[in-house]
Amino acid sequence: MSAGKVLICATNGTKLLDGRPTGCWAEEVGSPYLLWRQQGFTVDLASVQGGEIPWDEASLQGDFFTPEAKAFMSDEHALKAMKATPSAEEVLSQGIDSYDALFIPGGHGICFDGTGDALRRLVEAFWSADKVVSAVCHGPAGLTTAKDASGDSILKGRQCTGFSNAEERAVGKDKAVPFLLEDRMKELGGAYTAGPDWQPHALADGKLITGQNPGSSKRVAELVVEAIAPGLKEPVHGKGPHEGFHHRAKDVTSQHHDHHDQHPHQGARHDEPDPAKARSSWHQSYRPPI
Repeated sequence: MSAGKVLICATNGTKLLDGRPTGCWAEEVGSPYLLWRQQGFTVDLASVQGGEIPWDEASLQGDFFTPEAKAFMSDEHALKAMKATPSAEEVLSQGIDSYDALFIPGGHGICFDGTGDALRRLVEAFWSADKVVSAVCHGPAGLTTAKDASGDSILKGRQCTGFSNAEERAVGKDKAVPFLLEDRMKELGGAYTAGPDWQPHALADGKLITGQNPGSSKRVAELVVEAIAPGLKEPVHGKGPHEGFHHRAKDVTSQHHDHHDQHPHQGARHDEPDPAKARSSWHQSYRPPI
């Protein structure tokens, strides 16, 4: 009986074009990891090239080092897993049949190694198997080379989001990355939208789920649960503050839609403010590291 299984594939990139250090952003792994584990899911960590996941030091400091990121970085199981991850190629060689979803977190590093052949093949394998493909912040860079069976970008004609041009300029790294993610997603035919800078903004268009920035990571994780829960063979019984996903999830395309409803692939916008969640650090405004 399946209770849900997610593969997180992180970057191994450590340098920007101008030589400044980068890596994976802790919040964008930590929040989804904790939520999925609390929901009773199995969560495996992998990385593009394999080995230890490099962390962006800025994500381990100050307000950016959220309670969820701290909990993740002190989790014994996670600590062991992040030190010796299998590569994307190794995951493919072992097969992806047991997984329900792929998740690619951000950090600027993924702009460098996320567009190579290894991650492309992994994304395409999940996509062709009709599994959920998700990413947040710079993570959608790992989706930009993947194609569907017709040879089109998997983003083409689908509602999507990722780190915006405005946010990239705000952090002073628009000249230090090989491409601006917003521009690239639009060039590939994606129906890209951005919410206000640093505010949660997540979109689900069928099996494609994307989030704009670190503050969107928890909502992306929730949408992944909603997307795969209907296909699970048994209800998920979680632990901790989230007591599991005990109902059949709504089709996300039936939820609130923004002004892009006329699009043939109707996605759902999930950045509406929720006062009941305002006290959670998962839902606070995210300020740029400048």
